[in-house]
Amino acid sequence: MTCMNRRRFLLLASLLPAVSACAPGGGTGFGEFGSGNADTVLDVARRNGSGTFGTLAERAGLGERLGGSGPFTIFAPTDAAFRAAGLRRSDEEELRRIIGYHIVPGQIGSSFMEGLEMNHLTASGATLSIDGRGDVIRVNDSRVLRTDLVAGNGVVHIIDRVLRPE
Repeated sequence: MTCMNRRRFLLLASLLPAVSACAPGGGTGFGEFGSGNADTVLDVARRNGSGTFGTLAERAGLGERLGGSGPFTIFAPTDAAFRAAGLRRSDEEELRRIIGYHIVPGQIGSSFMEGLEMNHLTASGATLSIDGRGDVIRVNDSRVLRTDLVAGNGVVHIIDRVLRPE
């Protein structure tokens, strides 16, 4: 990324909270999150085929943060994706980096992603790419299998691969 592109990205990233606050329900392309829902993003991920994500997030020391008020957008890989990636034996720092790469501060619904290509800064500090221009929304090289699973503190999208920060 060139210096000018990086500046533009950082400027746009800094404006996202302001834009999100203006969107209906305080989210990005999405109705109101929460709506009395006491489930956290980790609860929702666990119930929708990504229990491993919840377990590894807690092992990485991110469970309490993800139980907070948010909002968070979680791109949670399926349990099968974690088995294929072989992450169970990673150390805490490596897990924090990888799991944090699946967490985007703010709320990003599928209606916001559709038809666009964008980059988002993750909780790990790295950038991931979202491409909603095709028949399937893609996050880096992963396909989004299920979208808009609403939690009391954000939204979860289930993906078919574990994302790796560069």
